[in-house]
Amino acid sequence: MLIDNPIIQIKNLKKKYGSIDAVSGITFEVESGKLFAFLGPNGAENQPLSI
Repeated sequence: MLIDNPIIQIKNLKKKYGSIDAVSGITFEVESGKLFAFLGPNGAENQPLSI
């Protein structure tokens, strides 16, 4: 789904920890007024991403 005026737009995001791919090529948009977070496998917030 495309948002007309996203406040955040990420394309092909990748994040590695050493040789481990934590995130591999995801794309997303965040609409104004919405809450968005990455959660780890145990439900805890992971290390922030520098964008």
